[in-house]
Amino acid sequence: MNLVFPIILIAISVGTFLTYIDPHYQGIKELQKTKVAFQEKFDKADEINEKKQKLNDQYTAISSSDLTKINKFIPDHVNNIELIVDIDRIAKKNNIRNMSDITLIRDASKSVKKGVDVGKIKIKEDTNYSSVVLSFSFVSNYQNFQKFLDDLHKSLRLVDIVDLSLRLQENQGEESTGDNYMFTLSIRTYWINN
Repeated sequence: MNLVFPIILIAISVGTFLTYIDPHYQGIKELQKTKVAFQEKFDKADEINEKKQKLNDQYTAISSSDLTKINKFIPDHVNNIELIVDIDRIAKKNNIRNMSDITLIRDASKSVKKGVDVGKIKIKEDTNYSSVVLSFSFVSNYQNFQKFLDDLHKSLRLVDIVDLSLRLQENQGEESTGDNYMFTLSIRTYWINN
């Protein structure tokens, strides 16, 4: 009888351990693993929020004039009238007047086969930007044309020359001096699709 009582207690202890204590202990272990996983996610979220705050601070530190320049360089749309006025302003600065035959081809990339070279610009099918081609003609001498191209190059607007043709223009009237040419220029400008 002395041995039976301790064996019964050991059997009850083992049974209690296997049926109650061990399952609860395994459940607690799983809960601790879940807690660690959630803590890691909270830490990552805090890190992301810190980065977001830093970027937001950097964005708010940009002056409004710089934002205007950035929006002009990488616009999210093209204002046709503003584009023509900008080009006309650059032309007038370089003594180029009487622009004519102004043509605007919107979504010029769709008017050409995808994947085909247009000038030196390759239009891809999966781009996240669109473009517009502005064509116009004017009469000027070559020096003023060079200055015009230089100013166009230095402007904030991103443009590519797609087509250029010129022909000698007869001197008209007594005030014409030097060789004048009829220039026909096509430029492409871009904007980011939303």
